Amino acid sequence: MLLSVLTALAAVSTYAQSNVVTVTQAGTSNTATAGQGQGIPGFPSSNSQGASNLTSTISQAGTTSGNTNNLGFSHQMGTGHVSTVNQNGTATYNRAGTSQQNGTATPGGSNTATINQNNSGGSAPSSSFTAPGGRGTATAGTGNWAVVWQNGANNNGTINQNDAGTNGNFAETWQQGSGNTATTQQSGGANLGSAEIFQGVNTRPVANDEGNVNIEVTGNTASIDQSASTGNQAKVHQVSNTNTATVNQSGAASLNNTALVFQGSQTAAAAVLGENSARIEQINVSSANSATILQSGEKSNAFVYQNGSSSDNTALITQVTGGFHFASISQSDNASGNTATVTQQGGSGHNGQIDQKGNSINNVATITQGDNGSFINFARINQISGATSNTATINQNLSVFGQSNNALIEQRDGTNNLATLTQSGSFNQAGLLQTNPGSTIGNVATLSQTGDYNVITGPGSVAGSNSTSITTLASQIGSGNSMTVTQNAGTFGTMTTSNTANLSQTGTSNTLSVDQLITTAGGSNLSTITQNGMMNTATVTQVNGVTP
Repeated sequence: MLLSVLTALAAVSTYAQSNVVTVTQAGTSNTATAGQGQGIPGFPSSNSQGASNLTSTISQAGTTSGNTNNLGFSHQMGTGHVSTVNQNGTATYNRAGTSQQNGTATPGGSNTATINQNNSGGSAPSSSFTAPGGRGTATAGTGNWAVVWQNGANNNGTINQNDAGTNGNFAETWQQGSGNTATTQQSGGANLGSAEIFQGVNTRPVANDEGNVNIEVTGNTASIDQSASTGNQAKVHQVSNTNTATVNQSGAASLNNTALVFQGSQTAAAAVLGENSARIEQINVSSANSATILQSGEKSNAFVYQNGSSSDNTALITQVTGGFHFASISQSDNASGNTATVTQQGGSGHNGQIDQKGNSINNVATITQGDNGSFINFARINQISGATSNTATINQNLSVFGQSNNALIEQRDGTNNLATLTQSGSFNQAGLLQTNPGSTIGNVATLSQTGDYNVITGPGSVAGSNSTSITTLASQIGSGNSMTVTQNAGTFGTMTTSNTANLSQTGTSNTLSVDQLITTAGGSNLSTITQNGMMNTATVTQVNGVTP
């Protein structure tokens, strides 16, 4: 929460330009405030204007015994200013803030703010301050707190809270306008930290309010680095269009971290262009982490990486109120106990992909696309290279019929995997490949299509799949496998082929069941089944159809 001291500083600002403020304090429990630019009581007011190219530097070095309970604030009105606050080294429960504002009548920007609180922190997380600016709000032993508040365009805000022993720090950045850049670093063994970046809201929230007003801003960039750290929280909130967000919580001990990125409209009812991009990395011994990306608008991209001895992680990507989104989740390389979920609703042309590869065990992957009769969507789940006891589910257009959607599930070189693929509509394609060579423990697949002119085939035949498999039949290779296929053309039957199933099982003691239904006269179903091996069973039921 932004300190009320920052607002109060407007009353002590000056009219002078090209001034330099330098404050250096050694000791503890010190307070330093610097105000530059034109200050008007009641800031920010509609007729506020500031100066330009001002510089402010506050350094609070502490003593040999510690750097504690210091207060450093800089307030600058106008454009092209530079502000730096330093509270480094064995520092605990210090507070630092920078406010760089422009009059609403003449918005400017191009300001730079930097807060350094490195090699410092407390034994417990810094909490929200109910009475900002008061010394009684800080608790001995807790971490440091830093805030940057900027409005206008092309501003740059940086908060550094790095290095081992930097525990329990809190950093927040607020930027109102377009083309701004916010960077927060809590890396190198910085544990139990919290970093928040908000870009695009046009009012400064109070208390825990994160803002609820949509404004047209574009081209903001937010970056949070909490690498080689544990127990950290990262949040990026970007309102409106063409923004970029990156969160890095990777390293030799990426444990128990939480990352959240929100991009787009503040409310589902407000339409925005979109074209945002978000990336969360929790890799290299990644365990018990949580990554969430929420995007609205259209043509947005979302990536989550939880690779490298990845276990017990959760990844969620939700993209709504627009079309042509791309979502990718990777939980690979000795991946176990992970959960990945992609939801793409509203609009068409979505692409959702989940990879859980490399000794992939006990993972769950789910992709859901379409709620408004959408079309030309693509969904792919890969659980390969030692995939065991995994669950893969793809749902396309379950509530309203769509068309020309493609889906693919591959579960290779493993056992006891479950694949479920459901499509509603017409001209859809579903591909399946499950292999368990050398094992008597099989995999289970359930494929269901409701509509007309749908096809179940191999991964190599699914449009846009880029699968390395050349299999043209939905296939299970190994022993003890079970495949259930349901194709229901309903009232969509015509004199042409309504549904097609191309299926294959190779191995021993496999079971295959096909139900193809057309509830009106006319039309036909085509079922082609190949089984190689011993003690296999195939059952085909066709209503108002033929088996050539």
